Amino acid sequence: MNQAFHLYQLQKVDIQINNIQSRINEIDAIISRDKRIADAEENIHIARLAIDKTKKNLRELEETGKAIRLEIETNEAAMYSGKIRNPKELADLQHKVNADKKNRDKNDDAQLEGLMDLEIREEEIKKLGELLQRVQSEVATSHSLLQGEKSQLLKQKATFETERNAKAASLQNESLEIYSRLIKQKNGSAVARVEDRACEACGAPLTPAEWQSVRSSSELFFCSTCGRILYAN
Repeated sequence: MNQAFHLYQLQKVDIQINNIQSRINEIDAIISRDKRIADAEENIHIARLAIDKTKKNLRELEETGKAIRLEIETNEAAMYSGKIRNPKELADLQHKVNADKKNRDKNDDAQLEGLMDLEIREEEIKKLGELLQRVQSEVATSHSLLQGEKSQLLKQKATFETERNAKAASLQNESLEIYSRLIKQKNGSAVARVEDRACEACGAPLTPAEWQSVRSSSELFFCSTCGRILYAN
């Protein structure tokens, strides 16, 4: 039995298995690296923090505004009560009231601006919520397709592995050991065909004696340049 031929056939099956496994690994990586939902949720979280901050600022402005109004009312009541007759003291109170009214107006403007900002942010978070729903749907669809592909690939891999076991059973243990070692050393290419009397893998030409040995020998014959097992049709 030509061991090189059967090893070459085994290698073709192994290449198929490796290609399938590479795609399975790629699918797993695509799914695990998919951060679309996490990113959308993070955007909502950031937007909510901004809303909370805006509401907190509005509460503080509201409390400040109440304090300013109370102070204005208190000072105006004191000014018009008739109890204060000192012109300088009255002038100071009037100056304080005027300053407080300016601060009140600024506070009112700030509250209005804050309410407008809050309205914008609430509309933004509504849109982000809608975006999250769309992203969840898109991710579910894409992951479902990938998982379906993976399921088919696993079935194909199982079929090839059954075929591989059958092919390996017909090979000598020594040949399999050599093949396994070369597979690791030669990046998945342990057996090379002879094309135009040269090694297909490295291109090294064979001497007439080597060519004859590859064609006729039932023993494994190796490329003198790259060390791969040679197989000739």
